Amino acid sequence: DAEVAECFQAVVGGTFAALNLLDTPVDELAGDIKPKDKDGNIFTDRDQVLKKWTEHCSELYNFDLQPDLTILTEPIPSEEDSPPVLKAEVEEAVRRLKPGKSRGVTESGRSWAQSLVIPLPKKGNLKQCQNYRTISLISHPSKVMLGVIHKRLKAKSEEVLAEEQAGFRPGRSTTEQIFNCRLITEKYLQHQRELFHNFIDFKKAFDRVWHDGLWQVLRNFKIDEGIVEIVKALYERTSSAVLLNNQIGDFFPTTIVRQGCFLSPIFFNLFLEQIMLEALQDHHTSISINGRAICNLRFADDIDLLAGSNQELQELTNKLVERAGAYAMEFSTEKSKVMGSFFSKPTPFHLFTIEFMFFHRHFLMLLCFSRQQVEECSFLRRTRLP
Repeated sequence: DAEVAECFQAVVGGTFAALNLLDTPVDELAGDIKPKDKDGNIFTDRDQVLKKWTEHCSELYNFDLQPDLTILTEPIPSEEDSPPVLKAEVEEAVRRLKPGKSRGVTESGRSWAQSLVIPLPKKGNLKQCQNYRTISLISHPSKVMLGVIHKRLKAKSEEVLAEEQAGFRPGRSTTEQIFNCRLITEKYLQHQRELFHNFIDFKKAFDRVWHDGLWQVLRNFKIDEGIVEIVKALYERTSSAVLLNNQIGDFFPTTIVRQGCFLSPIFFNLFLEQIMLEALQDHHTSISINGRAICNLRFADDIDLLAGSNQELQELTNKLVERAGAYAMEFSTEKSKVMGSFFSKPTPFHLFTIEFMFFHRHFLMLLCFSRQQVEECSFLRRTRLP
């Protein structure tokens, strides 16, 4: 009875704690946690807490990127004028706004380019700022303008994005890419052909989008020059401030893709598409399904490089590393994994000191690779994924 009562108390106590957390305003979640400074001292004063969060987010939202500046070229003047914004476009953008959302910054005359940052706890020691993720609140007038641009930009981006990209696209999901990965692997094991994967992960991918490189990419894809200039002007004036306990900290400039912006997923997809186009130039893959050549599967910044040999995979990875580095993107060697099904001893993979594995766990699914079979395991109900 005592054990049952103890378990009941633990469950009920956890429930009430969760309900209290849900009832807490989001801007107070991080404000009630007193972060530590570099010497381990805990901040207690609210002004000190807000200043600490401002310093942390300022460092988080600004990177010293070192891209290849030779990528940049002078923009070619467009002979066509950008079509004016129609009243119907604005009305549609207003209708698409979700009700009950925060209004963001409204008092400042620069509110269109300003956003408020709210830290939300993730896991680990919550006295450390790095164990929080941040969301940004954008003003409603800015959302309306971004909604108009988004509608025009979305159709164009769908024309240029490769079929291998499934991230941030309507009707596409991780389920589709998992199915494709399994289908390809089954076919190659069925015919006893070797297949190698390199699951690439970028370091802080969204935070490392090089602005000048992004404008160049948009022009490369023939995006309307008027849209490019509007977004460029918006990003040049972009600044953020931390919101805690109904207090707003000092505004600081940011060099990353705007968090919470409708356009950020499209911009990132186009930015990565340019990198992949350059990396795959003159590459001839040995992987094909029903006569269609394929050398990668993508979901946003998660990339699965495919090759029929370890040497081919090495060459493909080298090209991607080179072109990604030119655009200031960097791989995470800790999270990248090489995986393969082979029938002879493979040659070493030299580019990264990364783990070579026979299975890759992803999205509550385990794909097990062996000489005989590829099996889809049941959902990992008792296993917590990292």
